Amino acid sequence: MSRRGAPIRIVLIDPQTLFRAGLKKILSGDQEFQVAGEATSIGPALEMVHRLKPQLVLIEISLSGLKTSDAVSRVHQVCPQSRVVLLGGSAAAIKDPNSADGVLLKTSSVASMLRNLRRLVKEKTPAPGRPEEEKQEEAPAAAAGGVAPRETLTPRELDILGCIVRGWANREIARHLSMQEQTVKNYLHSIFDKLGVSDRLELALYTIHHNLVPLAEGEAPPPPSGKR
Repeated sequence: MSRRGAPIRIVLIDPQTLFRAGLKKILSGDQEFQVAGEATSIGPALEMVHRLKPQLVLIEISLSGLKTSDAVSRVHQVCPQSRVVLLGGSAAAIKDPNSADGVLLKTSSVASMLRNLRRLVKEKTPAPGRPEEEKQEEAPAAAAGGVAPRETLTPRELDILGCIVRGWANREIARHLSMQEQTVKNYLHSIFDKLGVSDRLELALYTIHHNLVPLAEGEAPPPPSGKR
């Protein structure tokens, strides 16, 4: 919550009318948030961001017509204090996620989305010139103890992480890796404990931020049902 209990102001930038309306309804249903403005693209939104000075600017980056870093930079130029959050259909689809203050998947749960937005507002805004890697979340206990996150994971766990960032469900992962779905769940519980994350969204974003399983350009979508 912002100071004196005022709601967290948000400017929402997304070209999809139905999605924008749905997200606005969800956010407006929580007293901590207020959608102060909305636009279909970055250009028309800049004056709005400058005037409203929102704490959060949510951008569907895939249809913006700009490079991710350019879009984020333009928002920060007109309102340096705004936290920019990228919206995307999958973690793998969002290019250059470290250029923004946060990333949200359209497939994430409402509870996870609201929790992450609150966390972003509470985080201290990085000082100008601070290296990008210092803006990321603090490493979990395993990494803080001097062990790199990747070194705590087994090869099979890394295989599963690669599937998670592509947005695959447990069933697709099990089929792709020739294992039982329950085995996938067991691996995920182990990964959650090792990396200190609480859900699949946080796991996917942590994986990308720490380059645990870097993705190549044009990664294939999940295999169709019935095929590996």
